[in-house]
Amino acid sequence: SNYMSEPVVCQATEALAAYSSSEAVAVALARRGALPLLLGVLKEHLECEPIVWNGLDAVAAILEAAALEQPEGVAEMILGPMRRHAHSAGIQGFGCKALGCLPWHCLDGPPGSAKNVAVAVINALQHHSGERSVQQPGRRALLTMLDAYPNTELSPEDAETGIDVLAKGEYNGSRQAAAALRVFVVLLAQDPGHHSVNIAKRAIKNLGVAFASDAEVQQACKEAAIVLQVPAVEVLDQMTAFAGDENREPDQIVPWKDPEEQGYVDPAVLKAEQQDHTYVPPVLSRRYRMALQATTELMQEEDRFGVHEAARSALTALLKVPAGVAEAAATGDASLSLGLLEPAPQGPEDAQADQAKAACALISHAAESLAPNAPTANGVASAVVDAMLRHANDEQVQISGCKALGDLAAAGAGAQSLQASSVPLAVLASVRHFPSSERVQEEGLTAAANLCQDATITKQLQNEGILFAALDAMRGHRWANGVQTAACRVISAVARHQPETVMDSSAMDEVTQAFHDHLGSNATVAAAVSVMHEVSRKKEIPVWKFIPPLVDHMVEFQENPDIQLEGVKALSSLLTMGRVEDTVNMMAHQTIMSAMLGFPFESQLQQHGSRALGFTKGEGAENALVTAMTNHRMDPPVIAEAVSALSVLDASAESMAAQLCAQDLALELAVEHLHEAPVQAAVCEFFAVRGAVEEANILAAIDAISVHLEDAAVCRAACMVFAGVEAEDLAKPHEVRRLAGCAARQHKNAPEVLGPAFHALGRAWHRWPPQEPDLAPVVASARLYAGEAGVL
Repeated sequence: SNYMSEPVVCQATEALAAYSSSEAVAVALARRGALPLLLGVLKEHLECEPIVWNGLDAVAAILEAAALEQPEGVAEMILGPMRRHAHSAGIQGFGCKALGCLPWHCLDGPPGSAKNVAVAVINALQHHSGERSVQQPGRRALLTMLDAYPNTELSPEDAETGIDVLAKGEYNGSRQAAAALRVFVVLLAQDPGHHSVNIAKRAIKNLGVAFASDAEVQQACKEAAIVLQVPAVEVLDQMTAFAGDENREPDQIVPWKDPEEQGYVDPAVLKAEQQDHTYVPPVLSRRYRMALQATTELMQEEDRFGVHEAARSALTALLKVPAGVAEAAATGDASLSLGLLEPAPQGPEDAQADQAKAACALISHAAESLAPNAPTANGVASAVVDAMLRHANDEQVQISGCKALGDLAAAGAGAQSLQASSVPLAVLASVRHFPSSERVQEEGLTAAANLCQDATITKQLQNEGILFAALDAMRGHRWANGVQTAACRVISAVARHQPETVMDSSAMDEVTQAFHDHLGSNATVAAAVSVMHEVSRKKEIPVWKFIPPLVDHMVEFQENPDIQLEGVKALSSLLTMGRVEDTVNMMAHQTIMSAMLGFPFESQLQQHGSRALGFTKGEGAENALVTAMTNHRMDPPVIAEAVSALSVLDASAESMAAQLCAQDLALELAVEHLHEAPVQAAVCEFFAVRGAVEEANILAAIDAISVHLEDAAVCRAACMVFAGVEAEDLAKPHEVRRLAGCAARQHKNAPEVLGPAFHALGRAWHRWPPQEPDLAPVVASARLYAGEAGVL
């Protein structure tokens, strides 16, 4: 009777909310028709938060207590107040509670209403993540609605939020857990991001373990696994049970001889049919690991029941999937891969090749754990080589084998182990046998490049003709980035140990061609520049041929940080290799400055750019270097390169204020990074070159040499600072005398340290003559380095 009176309605809804906490009263209110009246009140007084709060509280209590048929549009009438008062945790909690009590199974509303409810509940859960009064009813509402309407379409973002909040929930009963699993399936079907998929996988796994004995939950787990493309691995589960039974008999496992007579399915046939869809279920990962261990044991035992081939077939199928490879590699058991590589006494050629490929994939994935153990690495490498020889005409086996061997070499497997296993020759044979296969050439040459980290293997491969094989690959696969990169890496490795061989061949022409043809490939450019760097140690490189096209490419893609970084790296290396004309130097300088200005907070770019500016020495370099030091004052590599570059710039081109600013900043950074030897060496050399020998700088040099006495570069630079000071102005001369003497004794075999050390020692002795000078190291060094003018 007072429907429009806000004060009366406010007090009435408060009273109804209080009374409805009693289930009997809530049922009586439902019979008296209070629910439609309250929904109408909510709509009429939508702006009044107390009315909405108490009204929704009463609506939720009535819906929870009374089994009513759902009124038409009731969900939308509840959503209105929730949207209007999104900031109120109480309103969101009561709204979610009411939505969770609706009989969703008899909803006849439009298809969009389910989506609207799901989005509203997800928003409430997200915005009130710390409110238990919202989280519990919100999760219940989401589970109830989406379980009833699994075809509800949501955005990937809403699905991600839903997965996140449901994964944090506690599910006490099996029915609730099963509903949660079914809702995970609904949300996973909305294409959420990779991170949310992983969260869902963990939640599904935990629910499967927590309710391991509940048939409904386990069925829901399997359905969730299917959505994740991870069907169960029944065959390996049977193998697990079989391997764990000491009294096992052949008929207790999926048979391998006559499946039709015994009514079973051959595991090899089953896995062959499922090989394109075989994944490791996250809810079965523990059982899967057990199965892997069981099959390993089966293959190690005497084959009394003929199960080895069945085990190989099952594992081969599982290892064709990345998830299976990762799970198997986590066991760190090399016998698994070795068991698959061993040839079966009787078996089709294709099956053996598949097993070899699967084992090689496993070895590649587990290379870092296999490589440190020399006997294991030797055994694995030998098995891979044997498999490559047995399947010499199988291109895929050669690709997998080369990749496995290359990954072992990259992971640090001993050169002796690899050489004793004939690994280098097997890789080279594969490259030569498949000259037209891009993948074989790429993987084979990549493996060769990794093997060539060792000088002995490099010499062996070079004697066998690896350089010419790489050049043939570059000519035969001119536009294949991977082949060109791998070939350049091989040539670079050969040049590192035998530069004359590379200079006498047509290798530099091919490298130059690869550089120009593949400017868009950062890896190829870097590998080509690496070749030039190695060759430049013996022969001057015409750098002017390479800088202009590289600069043009960087200008064309000046908004791409990756291209700018790799371009600056390449320019930094090229500028060290030979003389550059002024116009080319200016072109490189402007491009580097532009890249550093465009990406001021990319630390690697600033580091290599700073190094390059030390060679170009163009206008504005000092300001760019000071800016890099300021922006990256917590990044020692950037600081060290920037300060080193400042040391070689012409200080007279800068104003006195700019010079002082650079010196003050360098001193600050030296104090902040006292334990970073490269920073201390760079800063001390900067002070020495600039003649900045104020007392604070001398004290900084004393601290540097005290902390880094074993570092030759720091000792040399600090002694240069000491040597540049006039004797009468020398701060702490007794400390300088002591430290200079320590540096001379510590680095008695390093003339680049002895010269500045003796110079500093002489200055200190002149000001504070020692009573008993220790002349022994001075005399010994004078005799040892009679040809070194600086030491003398």
